[in-house]
Amino acid sequence: MSKLIAIDAGHGISPKGNGYKETPYIDGIGYIKEYTFNKAVAKFLDEALKRCGFKTIRTSQTDDDISLSKRCNIANNANADIFISCHYNHSGQKHPNSPGASGVETYYLIGLPSYGDTARLAKTVHKHLLHSNLIKQKDRGVKTANFQVLRDTKMPAILIEYGFMDDEYQNYLEAKAMIDPNWQKERAEQTAKGVCEYFGVKYVSPSGSKEDDKKTPSNSIYRVTVDGVHVGSFAVEENILNIVKYKYKNSGKIVIEKV
Repeated sequence: MSKLIAIDAGHGISPKGNGYKETPYIDGIGYIKEYTFNKAVAKFLDEALKRCGFKTIRTSQTDDDISLSKRCNIANNANADIFISCHYNHSGQKHPNSPGASGVETYYLIGLPSYGDTARLAKTVHKHLLHSNLIKQKDRGVKTANFQVLRDTKMPAILIEYGFMDDEYQNYLEAKAMIDPNWQKERAEQTAKGVCEYFGVKYVSPSGSKEDDKKTPSNSIYRVTVDGVHVGSFAVEENILNIVKYKYKNSGKIVIEKV
């Protein structure tokens, strides 16, 4: 029988300034709501998991900020096998002229009957999230927290913070990626690979081929600066040419160097 995965697009559309659920103001873009990313990556994750043979249930498919208890009840009433909550982080600092933070982290809750399985789920998915052809992210690790969606769900549950929406010190590299469909899809596919490994299921790529996912990221890292300011480090040179140069083509002198 196919496993049922509960997919939670964290939060909903919130008013400006409410709980750091949006980026600081970014020149040329404005504010990006966290839910803009959460909703998109949840949709792509839904598609990826179905392609791999899983059943799915969504806890939120509208822009409304559904209560945490309702999200948990939807997953519990459906007897989902695991629960994944998709988020984007904020350091809590005031901007502008603050460094912010960056990186990916995955949360689970200790002390539950399913503790062993939950920890394994978190570690397995997180491992795959460290693989990227678009952005070389800081590994902030697998952590524990007493979040309600982890506490009140009856199945192994994890909450993923895919990046930071206020990484000012990187010229908002991760923040800007929130609205990049390539980043959204890659994060969803990497999450799906982790779920497949957790259940011992072959991952089916978008092309329809099955993979064991034993690939490793490129060992070559390229550091990018714009007018002397470090804007990010990337693992694949082609993506620098396709993405970074496009994003910063009107920003000044771009320097790409292998490190």
